[in-house]
Amino acid sequence: MSGLQRMLCLLSISLALITLTACQTSSRGTTSPTVEPSVAVTMTPSSTPTTVPSATVIPTSTITVTPYPPTPELQTPPDWCAAPIARDLLSSGDAECQLPCWYGLRVGESNVEEIQSAIRFAVGASDTYVLNMGQSASGPDLDIVTFDWVSGVDNFSIGTRFNRHSDILTEIHLGTSFPSCAQPTMPQRVLRELGEPSAVWVIFQITERTDLASLDITFVYSSEAEQSILMHWLTNIPVHWATTTPVPLQHSRSATWCLNGAPLQIEHGMNFTISSGIDPDYIDTWKKFYAPLEVVFQLTPKELYERAIQENNPCLTLEF
Repeated sequence: MSGLQRMLCLLSISLALITLTACQTSSRGTTSPTVEPSVAVTMTPSSTPTTVPSATVIPTSTITVTPYPPTPELQTPPDWCAAPIARDLLSSGDAECQLPCWYGLRVGESNVEEIQSAIRFAVGASDTYVLNMGQSASGPDLDIVTFDWVSGVDNFSIGTRFNRHSDILTEIHLGTSFPSCAQPTMPQRVLRELGEPSAVWVIFQITERTDLASLDITFVYSSEAEQSILMHWLTNIPVHWATTTPVPLQHSRSATWCLNGAPLQIEHGMNFTISSGIDPDYIDTWKKFYAPLEVVFQLTPKELYERAIQENNPCLTLEF
């Protein structure tokens, strides 16, 4: 093939490619008007007005999105051991605020600003200290304000719930492992100040260590105003062994629980709840796992109360 023929051949191939490209461009250009209307129709909300209300945008506005800012991680925690609540878990010392009023807070009356102010005062925090706030898992209308303090094995927490629509307090919960710097709250004081409980529920069992027994006890107070107070203690108490017959060798065991904390009781833990009525879940739990005081200690709540006010340190002994 001569050079001229090669040039003509290349020229004809180039023209063919140009023509093909032009045809493809022209083809896309002529078909695009027919595609655009179909896209516009499917994307225009007015063409499907009935689907707009049922669009899945509602879950994005649920309560899982908290309106509260995160708690600063670097803020200096208060010296809880020097706080008023370390001296007295139940009362600020105000004669006008006795349980079920707690550190100025009243369930069904106090608002969110008062909740934060009371907690800051109780734990010795400054007015600018940021407390934990968020949404409660107990219901879509409830939010929480909380404070937590941990030092080694010691811990303490305050939790409050309030109605997000009315900003009114619905529940106060306090829990502590009785840190060494805190004054423990003994059952005898509670009985003397609050009177006879409407019910007392107990779990008593031997621990893995045969020289200790675990006592889990709850005092229930429920008023005519449908407010309730639950006082709960969890402690390990020593088990005493005694030989009843040497041959064959038999033992008896007993454990003593004193309302004022003696003899030595180990691993104290205490919590209480003040709320507008008793949660049915609590009652179900008691019936399922606890036994009445009458069954465990053969003592009625009234008799327990009478011993608390008549004796300096009444002790209950259980033989098993």
